[in-house]
Amino acid sequence: MYIMNQKRDIIVNFSQCAEIFINSESCIKARPSGIDNVYFLGTYPTKEVAQAVLNDLFTHALANKTYYMPDDDRALIIARSAIDGSPDKFSSNGKKTVRRGGS
Repeated sequence: MYIMNQKRDIIVNFSQCAEIFINSESCIKARPSGIDNVYFLGTYPTKEVAQAVLNDLFTHALANKTYYMPDDDRALIIARSAIDGSPDKFSSNGKKTVRRGGS
């Protein structure tokens, strides 16, 4: 799997990473195996949001597709669904779905 960073200017091969971590500034970074460089993947408003994004990245790790690091708005939706435990409660824009009554 490949990971495209939040700025969309670096692609990191997930299988060649020694570690992917969150630093003290709520930034997600990747350290490739055998290289001393650290690649910036994304920065988020809080550590809890960054943890939710890292968890989302981990759940997509088995898929053999490119994972795009989400922007802040999408990251908040991911974090909200991780806390609520009901991702279908909100639409893709983060708002509650409108339920129209009737038969």
